[in-house]
Amino acid sequence: MSPSKLRERLLVSADRIPLILTIIALLIIALGSFFYYIHRVKGITEGGWIYRLFFLGREWGIQTYFSVILLLGAFALLLFISMAEKKKKSAYLLHWRVLTGGFLLMAADELLSFHERLTPLMQNIIKCETYGVFAYSWVIVAIPFVILVAIFFARFLWNLPKRTTIIFLVSGIVYLGGCIGFEMLGGWQAEKHGVRNLTYFFLVTFEESLEMFGVIIFIHGLLDYMRTYCQNEIRDFLKL
Repeated sequence: MSPSKLRERLLVSADRIPLILTIIALLIIALGSFFYYIHRVKGITEGGWIYRLFFLGREWGIQTYFSVILLLGAFALLLFISMAEKKKKSAYLLHWRVLTGGFLLMAADELLSFHERLTPLMQNIIKCETYGVFAYSWVIVAIPFVILVAIFFARFLWNLPKRTTIIFLVSGIVYLGGCIGFEMLGGWQAEKHGVRNLTYFFLVTFEESLEMFGVIIFIHGLLDYMRTYCQNEIRDFLKL
């Protein structure tokens, strides 16, 4: 197969990647909901390991590993774009590199849950009887951090192609709506009513779903950017 035909085939396949990832995410959500219904609502205790494997609120379940794969996929795409931007001597090479490193750290955090270790630390500092939406107190650190990151990337986003800017902003809003917004609601529900209830399940499901879809949208934006602005680099890569 000639390099040009291979490149065309890869570009066509790349268009399908976000759709395939979306289908997988929906399947994981559906299976998690199904096994929750069987195990918690119907009270069928056999096969509890399957419930634990697919429950969206449990660390190291199927959704955790899928999210790690998504984040590593975004990292790989960002790494390629960063190398392409270096060749073009982009004024925003630093921002691409920070994004690249950031997604690698996010993948490590998703797998090892470093951020959750901030919760007892922050609660020891604050020392309240109840924490409400800050029950998962790591968000107290996350919110100002997100604001600082937004300030750092504001000019970068403004100078990206408009289509890319919109996709990146949507992905960020969706992702942060899950990992911070619904995390805060889930913490409030857990503190007030515990975690063994349908409301908590719905909040956790929305949280994990928005996180997965946020990264999928971002991957779509990266692939779309590469298709338009990294043609030469893709061509050179395929010649290797």
